[in-house]
Amino acid sequence: MYVEIVLGPLPVRYYPRSGALGKEDLLPGQDEGREQSLVRSDRLRRIVMPLPSGRSYRLFLHWSDGTDLEDLDRRIAEGESCERAFAGALAGGDMDLRCRTCGTDFLAVVADAGTPLLGDIANRLRAHEFVDACPVCGAGWQPHVMHAVEAA
Repeated sequence: MYVEIVLGPLPVRYYPRSGALGKEDLLPGQDEGREQSLVRSDRLRRIVMPLPSGRSYRLFLHWSDGTDLEDLDRRIAEGESCERAFAGALAGGDMDLRCRTCGTDFLAVVADAGTPLLGDIANRLRAHEFVDACPVCGAGWQPHVMHAVEAA
């Protein structure tokens, strides 16, 4: 279940954490298990934005500033304007990531600086807290990883 909101210049479908994904929420080629593992996070929210071509593009919003996302979900569901709550968010896409040191596979969400949804991207990147090291072995890895869960 999603809620239509306007984020930046575009309308998007915002998926609260409590909203279970159905087949109709998946875009072509998306794996339901992969999507479910990401939407369970307490720091991520899934959004789907329309493209001019008529297709849709799925991203994840991530907050590292302590924003209460359960409260945000409630307020959005009640129709409140929540523009300020997105000030600490970064948008990103998912990718498979393998630690080069320990070989553990992860499903990661990595910042996408090219999205038009959120302004002032340079300051957002500087202020955001990233996962700078492998959660298993502690070795440093790829920059701008916002979220990582071990792949099943």
